[in-house]
Amino acid sequence: MPRQAEVGESLVEVLIALIILSMGLLLLMGALGLVTRSSGVYRQQTDVGKVLAIAGESLANPSTSFTNCTTGAEYTAALSSADVDASGVIVTVTNVEYWDGQTFQGVCRDALALGFRQQRVTLTAQSSAASAKETLQVIKRG
Repeated sequence: MPRQAEVGESLVEVLIALIILSMGLLLLMGALGLVTRSSGVYRQQTDVGKVLAIAGESLANPSTSFTNCTTGAEYTAALSSADVDASGVIVTVTNVEYWDGQTFQGVCRDALALGFRQQRVTLTAQSSAASAKETLQVIKRG
């Protein structure tokens, strides 16, 4: 009686196929994790940009009172009381420069007496997780 050829795969072939499939699955899961983390970072950047734009508009609005020779603390307080949906974003005034008729300077001269009522206010917004940070400069007119 002639012997029939064996049909099927050996145990070694099946194990190698499982190892290859497992490695592919691990790579796929790693890629999905990276996409998820990136999505969270981009979401925070979007939130920071949105809150910073709202804060800038609020500061530039004439209803926010102009403060001569301010250190920025008055504007920071005004921003915290403004209707800004913070969503975990912290907005601070990091710098105030004063118009002297030709350029913005870091030293405040009595702008009201000189008739120059403009300030360049630098706002910084940062997410609470510190993964997103943006800066905006606003001209405040008095």
